[in-house]
Amino acid sequence: MSFSALLKSSGLTIGTLFLLSCDNSDTVNAQIQTSTTASSTETTLPSSIYTMQRMEHVANWQTPRIEQLDYLSFKRFESLEQKRWVQGAFYAGLTQLAERSRNTFYTQWISHKGETWNWQLGPYTYYADDQLIGQTYLWYYKNHRQEPSIIEPTKQAFDEILTNPPAADLLFTEDKDNNDIYTCQVRWCWADALFMAPATWFGLSDVTGDPKYADYANEEFKATVNFLFDEENDLLFRDSRFFDMKGDFGESLFWARGSGWVFAGLARTMEYIDDDHPDRDFYVNLFKRMSYRLKALQKEDGSWAMSLLAGEKMPQPETSGTGFFTYGLAWGVNQGILDLAEFEETIAKGWNALDSAIHPDGKLGWVQGIGAAPGGVSFDDSQIYGVGAFLLAGSAIYDLQLDREMSGEINTVDSEVKAYARFVPERQDDLAWENDKVAFRVYGPAAPLAGHSSGVDAWFKKVDYSIIDKWYLGNASGYSYHEDRGEGYDVYHTGTSRGVGGSSIWVDGEPYSAHSFKSYNILQSGKDTVEFVIRYEWETPLGLVKENKKVTLELGSQLYNVDSKFTLDGKPTRLPVAIGLATHDERAGVNFNQEAGHISTWEIIDTLGVGTGVLVAADKVDEIKHVVSEEQDVSHIWLITHTSDNGELSYKAGFAWEGAGVISTQEEWLHYLSKTSAR
Repeated sequence: MSFSALLKSSGLTIGTLFLLSCDNSDTVNAQIQTSTTASSTETTLPSSIYTMQRMEHVANWQTPRIEQLDYLSFKRFESLEQKRWVQGAFYAGLTQLAERSRNTFYTQWISHKGETWNWQLGPYTYYADDQLIGQTYLWYYKNHRQEPSIIEPTKQAFDEILTNPPAADLLFTEDKDNNDIYTCQVRWCWADALFMAPATWFGLSDVTGDPKYADYANEEFKATVNFLFDEENDLLFRDSRFFDMKGDFGESLFWARGSGWVFAGLARTMEYIDDDHPDRDFYVNLFKRMSYRLKALQKEDGSWAMSLLAGEKMPQPETSGTGFFTYGLAWGVNQGILDLAEFEETIAKGWNALDSAIHPDGKLGWVQGIGAAPGGVSFDDSQIYGVGAFLLAGSAIYDLQLDREMSGEINTVDSEVKAYARFVPERQDDLAWENDKVAFRVYGPAAPLAGHSSGVDAWFKKVDYSIIDKWYLGNASGYSYHEDRGEGYDVYHTGTSRGVGGSSIWVDGEPYSAHSFKSYNILQSGKDTVEFVIRYEWETPLGLVKENKKVTLELGSQLYNVDSKFTLDGKPTRLPVAIGLATHDERAGVNFNQEAGHISTWEIIDTLGVGTGVLVAADKVDEIKHVVSEEQDVSHIWLITHTSDNGELSYKAGFAWEGAGVISTQEEWLHYLSKTSAR
């Protein structure tokens, strides 16, 4: 199956793949334009949201081209070789994007490629380059589908190696075998191998519980480091041929990407090295020595020279080595191995060098072509292992910034106060909206039938800036929006109730409600007013009801406006409608004023007061009914009204939370409702 065929089978297009990575295309385009013209010496790390947008922007350019690579003029066919190191490096980065992105396509694509390749490694069992793709398979097995067939080929290959372990010397000679592979490369005799192989071996022990794979990798890793490490420079030579080699400026030659493979491979391997591992200190000390050396070698523009010791004499901002170094440093901070205060500027400058290398369409430039030493590079040069390095760097920075944002250490949220709405496909197709006072959500087509309905959920917020994107992003990454981290939280229970002003068709004293919306359109968002339409369709005893519900929320208001148009069996008509407020099994007290056209509740949730309310034009109120039930989510206060003969109905609904510091008592809430008209 091709890329386009998989998109089609997923119900996606290239356009929707990009849009799923963007909350607002105008905002993203502006940020992209700003990025490509900004100085790469910027020392401020980006927000987690912006980092994710940039990662997806690059991945969305690269992934559709992964099977053709028509833009490559140098070693294109080597780059197209399936299951081998060039592709493997890209997929190593893509797994980290897939693990964090709300766009499920990346995981689907990884699954598709694994199935296509029958979860096989590259063709040469002992060759580290051909073992790299196994890291992608192991990631997919561990995180998505524990089927033995996914890891069995890797296990068989490694068992063969353990049965007949290689005994070659690590000295790199010109001797080659029948497959044109240097004879020492049955072992890890070159720096690149420390990225390609060890994490696959350690990862296999992790998923199988058998330590023999990690034990083998541990000994081989140490042997390679001990052979190639230069004590004077705290770096590894690419291989033994480089021990006495000099660069163009007379410097000892330490190739940036070769050192990048080591540094990134060290980080990926250390994911499996617990604190009590007997060789933990070996890895930590090596990582720290390299980190401080790399910090000192970073150029002013944030990149690293292709010949590391050449520094500013080599001005090109090469991005594959820079990507691997930036990833490793950010990973080290995330793990508590490195101090953020010492390395934040280095990481930020590295990221900005990478960010400024992205073309407007998402192509990553300044990637040196396939080689083993420094060479030429230009802004137009790209390669998929460079994209892999970029995605690794982005994933580590994303984790770093998200943790700081969710803990309240930093605030990278746009401080502009706005009314805002967003469709949230990564959270069962929610549609959420907010202003500077309140936030709401309703459930969409992907919501499970059980435990969900078309009721309106309330999100309690203490801040005037937008929290929707941040909370969803954090929740997807393990920072539950059900916990208050200083901005508010989601503690209001909606379930199958009407929540805060959900509507139903009222027939013979019973409500009949839609399950979730069928479709939506956001009409305006991001300024003083948010406006959107959601469409419902459901069967009732009267027939098939359809509702086009236009929702409007303005800055400063506790209440959203609804203008609905109903049809019955396809025709506009007068219909009985009940608008409900959940009483949470009667934990909430109720209040109503039929002459004024409003109903309300007041309850205490987590020690703080919460009021909800509905307002309808007084002449539209037919009845107010308080229904008490022992069944969960059934108790409500209902305002029963009717549409016009053309099926039209308007009302307001909303809430106030004491924690926001605006309305603190039931009396204040009733006063707010009484002075607010239904229109």
